Amino acid sequence: MVWSLAPYFKKEIDINKAIKLALSHDLVEAYAGDIFLFSDSHLMTEKKKEEQQALLRIKTEFKDFPEMLESIDEFEERSSLEARFVLFCDRVTPLVD
Repeated sequence: MVWSLAPYFKKEIDINKAIKLALSHDLVEAYAGDIFLFSDSHLMTEKKKEEQQALLRIKTEFKDFPEMLESIDEFEERSSLEARFVLFCDRVTPLVD
C-alpha cells in the first residue's frame, strides 16, 4: 500500500524510507499479531501490551540491526512525514481490502 500510494501524496515522500518503516512496523505486528483498527477498547489495550512485548523481543533478537530498530522507534514516535504516511496506510488498508 505504501509503495503504491506514495506517488499520489501531496508532499514529497522518501519511498525507500517509507518502505523500510512499513516493513519494520509489519515485523512488530508479525510478532504481536494485528487487530482491526476499530476493535473494542479491551482488544486495543491488549494489542498495546503485546506490541510492547514484541518490541522487547525484537530489540533482543535484532540487536545487531540498529537501522531497523531505529526505524521501529521512528514509526512508533511518528517523528517523520514518512512515519505518519505509513501509519495512514496501515489504518486505511483494512477499509479497502
